[in-house]
Amino acid sequence: MSPINVSVFVLTKNEESNITHCLDSLQEYKEIFVIDSNSMDNTVELAKSYNNVNVINFNWNGQYPKKKQWAIDNIDISTKWILFVDADEELSQKLNSEIKTAINKDYNAFYATADVWFMNKKMRFGRKHKKIILLKKGFVNFPIIDDLNVAEMWEVEGHYQPIVIGKIASLKNKYNHNDKKPLYAMIDRHNRYSSWQAEVQNQIYGSGLRGFIKKLYHNLPFMPLITFLDSYIFKFGFLDGKTGYNYAIFRAYYYWQTKLKKTS
Repeated sequence: MSPINVSVFVLTKNEESNITHCLDSLQEYKEIFVIDSNSMDNTVELAKSYNNVNVINFNWNGQYPKKKQWAIDNIDISTKWILFVDADEELSQKLNSEIKTAINKDYNAFYATADVWFMNKKMRFGRKHKKIILLKKGFVNFPIIDDLNVAEMWEVEGHYQPIVIGKIASLKNKYNHNDKKPLYAMIDRHNRYSSWQAEVQNQIYGSGLRGFIKKLYHNLPFMPLITFLDSYIFKFGFLDGKTGYNYAIFRAYYYWQTKLKKTS
């Protein structure tokens, strides 16, 4: 069977708990690049144990471009398409098959939605993550967000979407977002994210209807409460029991942190 004609970029930093699960799900793709940021654990060694994985170290100089755009600009790939995958993400067979077909369609980028795992349980309901993961090289770039002076910023582009020239579509099948690290690591990461977002929020909405809706949503009164109700009630998170409740609280707490830090 011919490989999927896509180059995969896996972004890593201290991901020994996740990397093998991620790479095992990507074996159908033509080429895989693990772009590591000076990991201090066994991430690089585990990635190098795969014969079809190229490991590249990204030593950030504190300037632009950041990691995703640097990879687009500097890694020599043999395909027209790039698939961005985080180390705590795994692609299903159904999604891989859909991607193999999607790259022959008249689009330049594709959104995908995550099936979220929280506290070792797959969330059947609740608010889902959605982002652009598949893009055609030459038609997509990540905007520069003025965050180099933000104390909690890091070497990877934050929670904002790239700018796409041309048409965008959505993939029907989902990928798994399943971080195997302890819960405290996720809490620590979200604390950093909320500090970053509090500083740059007005820059990351994007344009068009989607950007307008996001801006409106993030400026709503009682937004953390609305976030909880959205995930737990309107997205039926209560059907996931205690885990659904904790997940909705976790999402609401993130936005409460962001709002509090923004006004402090």
